[in-house]
Formats: sequence, C-alpha cells, structure tokens
Amino acid sequence: MATCVLGEKYKKKKKKERQKKKVLLSNDIVKRRIQELSAGIENQLVSRRIACDVFSLKIDESADMSELAALLALVRYGSRHKTK
Repeated sequence: MATCVLGEKYKKKKKKERQKKKVLLSNDIVKRRIQELSAGIENQLVSRRIACDVFSLKIDESADMSELAALLALVRYGSRHKTK
C-alpha cells in the first residue's frame, strides 16, 4: 500500500532500513572486530619498523583529575629517503 502511494523510492528506503536492522552488533562481534583491526594495525607497524633504517620512540603517561591513566606512544620511523 505504501509503495503505491509513495513510489519505489520509499520501498527501497524501507528495504535499506530493514537490512541495517539485520546487522549483528553483539558485544562478541564488536570485540572480535576490534581485535582484528588492532592486529592488522600492529602487523603493519611491525613490518614497517623491520623495514626501516632508523626509528625513535616517545612515551608519555598522564592522569586526569579522576586518576584515570592514559598512555601515549609515538613512533617515528624512516629510511634514508623518507621519514613517516
């Protein structure tokens, strides 16, 4: 009925909304996806570090007023031709 009144765009929009609702976002799925992404980033960084000529590492630790600790690690690496 709604398709007859509002046309095909409405039907396509509703179909996309239904598909979005089907996406599973349980804690386990989100946790696994974050682990996969972080493993990929770690592998990239390690391989780039192995391939570089020089690198430097800067680590800074701080805490906010609620004593929540934060750790920042900055890595610069490069070769004779290019620094990233």
